[in-house]
Amino acid sequence: MTGLPSDILNLILMLLAASTNGARDLVRVSKTCKKLKEHAEQACVLRVVSFHGLTDDYRKHLHYRDIIFQCARVGNQAAECILGKAFLTDFAFRYMISSNDQPTRDENGSYVGGPLQHPRLVRSFIRLASSKDINNLIFIAFNGYILQYAGFEKSNAHGMFNAVRNMFLYELIRLCEPTRWLEDPSPNNFVAQVMPPHDVAHREEVIVIFDKLFPLTHV
Repeated sequence: MTGLPSDILNLILMLLAASTNGARDLVRVSKTCKKLKEHAEQACVLRVVSFHGLTDDYRKHLHYRDIIFQCARVGNQAAECILGKAFLTDFAFRYMISSNDQPTRDENGSYVGGPLQHPRLVRSFIRLASSKDINNLIFIAFNGYILQYAGFEKSNAHGMFNAVRNMFLYELIRLCEPTRWLEDPSPNNFVAQVMPPHDVAHREEVIVIFDKLFPLTHV
């Protein structure tokens, strides 16, 4: 395989990386020889790595050279989501991420990957996290994050806490059986009050406000 042209080899590795067990398989393949390792670390490959099934195992990857960190640096949103969750919940990861907020370069000084900006990671978590993770983390961990890094007055002025409340309630409904709640047509039915025009409307509202509090982290 290593005799293939670079673009073909990259394509094969991208297909492997994007498979269900992409992260594990890519790590295994990259250990077989130096050339495969070099290609496995290309940004085009790292951006498409799938972390399906690894969300709850992120504590095993506490190293700045780990594949999750490498992928997040080049804009892999699944990796960003995992590290966003880790930043909100794990002090060791928070320290590691905060300590790697500068671009990385290779031994020749060439640019390799971008900085690990915690607002960008948390933003990806809000966009991509499961309803279960949203409900487990959003009210305490995320609100605590907003208070620490954006402040109460500014966040409240933008309506962040109301937006978070609506998102939390809606994601809670998605975890439960909503039918029996929606049978009540009363305007006081809190479920009916937070039902959005489409599934991600509340998340989008939170992200719009988040981008105002933390500008330029989404570009």
